[in-house]
Amino acid sequence: MVPLSHSQRVASYVERTYSPRVFLRAGFGAGVAQWRHAPKEWGSGLSGYERRYAAIRGAAIVHNTMEFGVGAWLHEDPRYERSVHDVTGVAVNSWEPSRLRGTSHALLSILGGFVSYGTGNFTSEFGPDVRKYVKRHMGR
Repeated sequence: MVPLSHSQRVASYVERTYSPRVFLRAGFGAGVAQWRHAPKEWGSGLSGYERRYAAIRGAAIVHNTMEFGVGAWLHEDPRYERSVHDVTGVAVNSWEPSRLRGTSHALLSILGGFVSYGTGNFTSEFGPDVRKYVKRHMGR
């Protein structure tokens, strides 16, 4: 595989951080968190939803920016399988309510990140085939 140029690396970062899909995914995640009242300190209503949405988007921006910077420094290719090492769960805890800043919550956050990225990679891999299948069979 031909190595990425810097502009291709930046384009990949922008796509993974600011594409419509990531905004929709954050909206869905904030909706689930709102429904679960998690964290409860953020309340309900529009203001609670906005805080949850901002926290999810902030976490994605922190994660992707760290991944971009370190990856560029180490000359990693973001098209390859992502590293299993993730510190975002700890960094994200810094703006959550104090009761959620412990080690167990950080580990759960990291686990949630693995599940989220695994789901995203799965849908990226198989989504085009599913769309073709549905289009082919629904178009009849």
